[in-house]
Amino acid sequence: MRAMAKIERTTSLTSTPKAQAVSRTTGTTPSEPAAPRAPVTEYAGQAAPRKELVPKGAQVSTSADPGALWGETAKPTSLDQASFQKLSPAEQHATIVALREERNQLGAEIQARLAKLDIKWNNSRLVTRTEALRDYQEQTKNLDPATKHELDALLEKSEAAQRKINDVRARIDRLPKTPEAKKAQAALRSQLARELRNARSEQSKVVKAATAVVDEKGLKTDRLATTEQVIDPSAPAPGSGSSLLDKITRFLGIDAFFTWFNKTTFDLFVEPMKEESKRRDAKLEEAAHENFEQRVKKERLVKESLEVTRTREALQAVAS
Repeated sequence: MRAMAKIERTTSLTSTPKAQAVSRTTGTTPSEPAAPRAPVTEYAGQAAPRKELVPKGAQVSTSADPGALWGETAKPTSLDQASFQKLSPAEQHATIVALREERNQLGAEIQARLAKLDIKWNNSRLVTRTEALRDYQEQTKNLDPATKHELDALLEKSEAAQRKINDVRARIDRLPKTPEAKKAQAALRSQLARELRNARSEQSKVVKAATAVVDEKGLKTDRLATTEQVIDPSAPAPGSGSSLLDKITRFLGIDAFFTWFNKTTFDLFVEPMKEESKRRDAKLEEAAHENFEQRVKKERLVKESLEVTRTREALQAVAS
């Protein structure tokens, strides 16, 4: 290894001279006479008003959430119906727009996360999938008793197969590792390898069947969301607002809010409009009926007038 050349400090350069200390003078023993001061001319005008850089009692800006200034996640829009009804029309419109955008964003994030978790699920070890399905079977409230019992039976088979796999592995690990011993125990090693393959094949079939039992009930999303932390240990914790289950819960909450909002809007605007339309149609029908009666009455009066005229003419003809 090549030695690094030593850097020599030059001494020819003159160092910057230190500043001389300034001696303080006292009023009693001055070292030299002070220069006479010029006479101060008094300003007769008004003093300039004092400028305030920031008005007192006023916030500098209200455009950003204070938490966002420190990198915190913005607070989600409230879904409280009573608070929403107290907002002004403009504020209600802004809230609806924000919630619609949030719902669209959540929908895209949920679909992307489900696709990644599905790949992780298929690439996970059988023992990991068995553990995840057991957690799901114990936590979910969406499985009916019969399906939960069927899933439990399949998981017991998978767990039994895993115990057999562990036992066979332990027996293999206890065998001597010398070339002579391996040659002498070739038949035993082949038998143990065959038992290990059979146990893994049996467990693979059972795990696929258990997964299908859940997915055929339309609960694949629920399965992946509930078991996210088992399949992906680096996933956000439940309750953090960033886990898949939290996002799905928020999405469903926004969806329920829009259902309530649409119904409220229907009750407030559409139903009154329908009632008003019914009243208007009733008035038109009543007016048409009145016009018909008046027309009939007018025609009857005209007819009676003609009959009176004809009778009068007939009487005059007889009299003449």
